[in-house]
Amino acid sequence: MPFAGGAYGFARAAMGPWGGLIAGLSQIMEYQFALSTIVVAIGIELDSILGEMFGLSFSSPVLWCVIIVVFLLLNSWDTKLFFRSAIILAIAPIAVLAIFWYLAIPQFDIKYLLSVDVANGVSNWLPKGLMGIAWAMPFAIWFFLSIEVVSLAAEETHHPGKNIPRALFWSFLILACAALLTLVLNAGIPPGATVVGSSESPLLLGFQTLLRGKIAPAILICLIMLGSMASFHSTIYAAGRALFSFSRAGYLPKVLAKTSVKRGTPYISLMVVGVLTFALASVALFFSKKLSAIALLLNMSVLSAITSYVFTLLSFVIMRYKYPKIHRPYVSPLGVTGAITGLLIAFITLILMFTNSGYQLGLLGCLVIFVLGGLFFSMKRKALNSQAPEEAFAEALQAHASKTNGSNDALAGEML
Repeated sequence: MPFAGGAYGFARAAMGPWGGLIAGLSQIMEYQFALSTIVVAIGIELDSILGEMFGLSFSSPVLWCVIIVVFLLLNSWDTKLFFRSAIILAIAPIAVLAIFWYLAIPQFDIKYLLSVDVANGVSNWLPKGLMGIAWAMPFAIWFFLSIEVVSLAAEETHHPGKNIPRALFWSFLILACAALLTLVLNAGIPPGATVVGSSESPLLLGFQTLLRGKIAPAILICLIMLGSMASFHSTIYAAGRALFSFSRAGYLPKVLAKTSVKRGTPYISLMVVGVLTFALASVALFFSKKLSAIALLLNMSVLSAITSYVFTLLSFVIMRYKYPKIHRPYVSPLGVTGAITGLLIAFITLILMFTNSGYQLGLLGCLVIFVLGGLFFSMKRKALNSQAPEEAFAEALQAHASKTNGSNDALAGEML
């Protein structure tokens, strides 16, 4: 769909305004909590660099402010500047990872990968049993979190029906390979999986093992920080676009949908995203230590992401049965079977997250936001903007389906 709504636009077309509301809120929360998670991590890395190189130390909030302001300027100044800098910031950490893989492969030994504490006589391959996989699921999902932000660039893409699926495919393939190689190789070299698993900077530990003091730790941290910066840069874009499209439709105050006349960027949404990023990181830090603050924010982001994925997958199934003949520039090779499989994984992960006491504080926070969003929407529902692309498409699709009784949905493709 050639508009910036992403999961919200898809769920709105398939499930109506309430479905769009929950999907849209989930999407915004996913990106917002992810930003706060990343800014805390970058702050830790930047503090280490300044301490190593200059003997300086700054409080975390000061570092967060600097990071947020710099990336807000990159995002709000000009869309072309954002995309060009995003490409550079994507290539750089991939190059760093490629160097790591090149150095790690000769030293890989499966004994290090399996050097873990085994509980209750379970094998080294499953040291915590099947429940070990279950508790790791939210962190495994973190590897792939926000990959769907590619679709939010649809309004700035010349041929979205062709280019967005292609971009998603290659992005996911690169990400999957990078995640697998980094995870396995990092745990399969000295000092082994147990030490790497308890490290706050596992990739830094891996580089230090491989290079053995040949490069200063501060330089290594700078290289590793490129990945966090790339994530932060693109996620600000995603959060700003999601908030903009949601507000343009009237689900949130419409002032957030204002764009710069000269640059076309949603500057107010981006500023709100920056303020919220700082506020959420500060609140999480206030209630916990730095590392547990990251875990708290990460799990809130993952919960929001899974909720968004559930509504996206449900919408996929509904659209397939409700509008079987609609024009589809891209057709999923896995179809409804793939969507239902994804739904099962998402539901199981949701249940496991709620049964783990370590995640419950963050999950409660997400539920509070959903309730507040629902209350606001119930009071302002009549203020929905029928001219917003996502709303206009959903209403036109529904009207056409009613008129034709579902016999010919191909026209809906022309509405896009």
